[in-house]
Amino acid sequence: MGKQRLFRRFAVILGLVVLSVLPFASAAAAATPPLIRPEITHVASSATCQLVPCQLSVTLTYNTSVGFSPAAATAFEVKDKTSGAGCPIQSVTLSPVMTGRNEIVLQGTCVVQSGDQMVLLYRETPTGYVYSLLDRSIHALSPQLVTWTQGSVLGCPPLCGAGASLG
Repeated sequence: MGKQRLFRRFAVILGLVVLSVLPFASAAAAATPPLIRPEITHVASSATCQLVPCQLSVTLTYNTSVGFSPAAATAFEVKDKTSGAGCPIQSVTLSPVMTGRNEIVLQGTCVVQSGDQMVLLYRETPTGYVYSLLDRSIHALSPQLVTWTQGSVLGCPPLCGAGASLG
């Protein structure tokens, strides 16, 4: 009888210890940061015009670290609203300036001048998309429409103008 009573007390104490630790376990789990859906927060662009059309570089900054599929270029459309010219995107690369891997660079061609009003449409395709590096199953917000002012244009043929500030 004494052993059973001692065993019951031990079981009760063990149960109380386990119950007292559970809130801390859930608090530790809650401390994990929530997964964030990638979204474009800033756009900057520059162009080099040794020939027409110009070589256009568009740097996209996201709110979290991102990666992209091999066919990601198909998910982006860029247009110069000022001239109405479309700007085909040929490739997507990581930014050479590593700032937490939240920047990618679109490479394309466009007839563009400094100060032109630009627009970018990101629309995910089955094979072209941007995703969160924290969880590849979380894809970037789509569709997403972003506008900005074209930055510097270097090597100016007659179409180019002086440098402009980015918006």
